[in-house]
Amino acid sequence: MFSFFKKRPKQDELVGIWQTTNEGGFHIVMGTELVLNADGTGNMYSWGQDDEEPYEYRHEVQWRRKSANSIAIKTEGEEHFTEVKYKIEPYKGSYNIVYDMLYDPAHSIPWRKESRGFWTVYEELYRNK
Repeated sequence: MFSFFKKRPKQDELVGIWQTTNEGGFHIVMGTELVLNADGTGNMYSWGQDDEEPYEYRHEVQWRRKSANSIAIKTEGEEHFTEVKYKIEPYKGSYNIVYDMLYDPAHSIPWRKESRGFWTVYEELYRNK
């Protein structure tokens, strides 16, 4: 009778859809989306419409939890997982919209001092709260 009140297992904090920012409408030109599913699968989608040839990349990914703030992740075709440490912080964007911001504290980008990346992405990833 009280099975309704049983605690559900807590969902991993990384599960969801993470994207590069779209605050300036830049997603029309280029961007990246990383989807992480609770079962350890997901996909990565990158696109671009710059001066050169337009591109679209879609890759299946596998990931697993390593510790409280790190995961192992790889794309299809890769033999080995890459360990990625991360932080999630609240980020207040335009119109006072608050997002979760995902980044690797050790992933610095020499030509963009104010930006941090995550895994193979050269900028932070965001998710609606």
